[in-house]
Amino acid sequence: MTASLVYAWAGLRSRWRSWAALALVVGLAGGAVLALASGARRTASAYPRFLQRVGAPDARLFFPLTAEQLGGIRRLPGVAGVVVDTGLPVADPDLGGVALGRGPRPFNRFKVLSGRLPSPDRPDEVAVNFLAAEHRHLRVGSRLTVHFAPSEPGAPSPASTFRVVGIEAAVGEFPPHHIFSTEDGIIASPAFLDTPTGAAVAPPGNRLAAVAVRLRRPADIRPFLAAVSELTGGAPAEAVADQTPLVERSLRQQSAALWVLAIFGAVATTLLALQLLLRQAAEMEPDAATLGALGMAPWQPAAGVVVRAAAAGVTAVAVAALVAVAASPLLPLGTARIAEPDPGAAVNVAVLAAGAVAIVTVVVLAAAAASARTARRRPASVSAEPRPALPVPLVADLGLRLAARRGWGADAVPVRTALAAAVVGIAAVVGAATFGASLTRLLETPALYGVTFDADVGARNDTGDVRPLLAAVTADPDVEAVAIGFTGVPMQSGAVGFDAQATAPVNGRLEPSVDRGRLPRRPGEVLLGSATARALRARIGTTVRVTLRGLAGSQRLRVVGVGVLPPFTAGEQLGRGGAVTLSGIEAIAGGANVPPPSDLLVRFRPGVDRRQALDRLSQALGGPGASSIFPSRPPGDIASFGQERALPGVLAALVGLVAVAAVAQLLVASVRRRRRELAVLKTLGLVPRQLSGVIACEATAVGLAAAVVGLPLGVAAGRWLWTAVAHQVGVIPVAVVPWWLVAAVGPCVVLAANVVAAGPALSAGRTSAAAVLRTE
Repeated sequence: MTASLVYAWAGLRSRWRSWAALALVVGLAGGAVLALASGARRTASAYPRFLQRVGAPDARLFFPLTAEQLGGIRRLPGVAGVVVDTGLPVADPDLGGVALGRGPRPFNRFKVLSGRLPSPDRPDEVAVNFLAAEHRHLRVGSRLTVHFAPSEPGAPSPASTFRVVGIEAAVGEFPPHHIFSTEDGIIASPAFLDTPTGAAVAPPGNRLAAVAVRLRRPADIRPFLAAVSELTGGAPAEAVADQTPLVERSLRQQSAALWVLAIFGAVATTLLALQLLLRQAAEMEPDAATLGALGMAPWQPAAGVVVRAAAAGVTAVAVAALVAVAASPLLPLGTARIAEPDPGAAVNVAVLAAGAVAIVTVVVLAAAAASARTARRRPASVSAEPRPALPVPLVADLGLRLAARRGWGADAVPVRTALAAAVVGIAAVVGAATFGASLTRLLETPALYGVTFDADVGARNDTGDVRPLLAAVTADPDVEAVAIGFTGVPMQSGAVGFDAQATAPVNGRLEPSVDRGRLPRRPGEVLLGSATARALRARIGTTVRVTLRGLAGSQRLRVVGVGVLPPFTAGEQLGRGGAVTLSGIEAIAGGANVPPPSDLLVRFRPGVDRRQALDRLSQALGGPGASSIFPSRPPGDIASFGQERALPGVLAALVGLVAVAAVAQLLVASVRRRRRELAVLKTLGLVPRQLSGVIACEATAVGLAAAVVGLPLGVAAGRWLWTAVAHQVGVIPVAVVPWWLVAAVGPCVVLAANVVAAGPALSAGRTSAAAVLRTE
């Protein structure tokens, strides 16, 4: 072993620059992978840590404020604390309400993302949550006009204009919500009540209350909610723990995307490290005979190379740790970044420790594999018969031969690993482009995720019957299609519960999105979401027994299709749900009284500005507050999924850079290790321009070979990955291949290979034949 250490030390001293370069390259690439892995972990844990930082309550209650109810809640057993936020109802369909003066409190705090909270003595200042800022394109300094719900039925809706002084995030504001979510909240100053508008819209009977409750034992949440329902007569209440898994599920998508990116980066880094180590291991081939004559066993030089690689791996770990910590402020992204309580630099000890072990292990194993491969190889036999010339010009013939020959000993070059890295890089670029184009098509085509309408219109009357509004809605010139019926109908089939849609077209075609099969046409038929169909183990043609939750009757329904239905309630998710006919609801109810239709789904004509169309429709229905109009939005899963739109491009760039580095390494090694061959060619009459052309042809051959294999592999991988992800998310899998980009990749690869080859080609042209051959 001492001989191996001496050989390793001698190699480090004589070739320290190449080993330092290997450690730097592996450290930079490994640092990027560690940064992605740390970002994935921070993304997955961001919301639980946010809840802990802001002091999340155990329950949130919403009901008209009365002293008796509030006092009763405070006196319930197990209540540790109560925080009350007084609010005002609004008529704007995409606003949840206006809260007044959130002051300091022991829990249920909020995170100020930018700006500040409104001053207690400034009635014209408001802070908005991040959803309102995103949906209404608001920032600190923007002006916001709010229409308040009238205090008397039929009275005009008063309005007030505020200046946005801050943007915040609080518990209950994070997606996913249902597609008609009104979680866009506003915090106003208590001084607003002293203004004429505030006094007009906020008499004591018109005020709302958002009550946050913390329990001594969070496990007592169900008895507490039952007691609140009995005390308030069924006031809306929710357990924060019920919403937390939904938010974490959406963040897990972002975390999974970062993990995938990290895994691909790790694979690319391993390929690059293997290529570099093959070059380093090749140095022992010319020394094998000499070292053997000195008494070294064949395994000892290989062990020396492994020792050098271990030293380089330890150095790479230090570089990777610095890169990971320096890049940590860039992650997490999207919603997770809003929730992250400690943005900025972070040291993830677990990831850094695992990464250190992984980097050293990969480098050592790659060095061992390269050394073993090198030790087993022998010089290629030279045929006495000359190889026939290829039917191409001499320069191209020589370039093709160099690209296809690995060589041995001092002239060995890592042809296979470089070609494999280039193939992986091209496949990653094309696959990422296919995945990104498919994701863009999904985000730009709401029908693919089940949203085939622009708004849901509801009636604000005693029965909730929307039929009196039908004439005004269909007469609106902006409206293209209308459907009437029910949304979010709670159904049960065995242990599987889901929400159903039951609508009938009134004007135009407005139907759920169908992936396979068809829509139900008769009472005994149902279309299921893909996730619900899997949970029920149902397929087209089978039957399922369905009941309406809360009713005794049931009916067997034949599955006639699988489609995508939007989540009409916050508890639902894409891929779940069902669709039946209006008569099917009556059949399932089994003679029970079915309420009148409560929903009008509306789709506007193409090219119509949706916000303006919503305002005109609201005026046609009697103005703000006369009816409820909820504009549709992408479901929370899609909104979170869309935040990863840039990640496929990042993946392609990362792997593409590794591929470029691998090809550059191949060409540099080819020139440096084949200097004797180049000198012989120059002696035989090749001019510098021709020698440069030989290297350029070698680069072109490598680029073309990689493109021929990588292009179809990338298209197939991108389509397969998108189809798998689409089925997992619960949307219609429409894969889009950007053929213009695929067609451009081949020429771009050849151009990039020649650009990378420019330096080695110039070096080849300047080869001094006398200096290289003087020892011959």
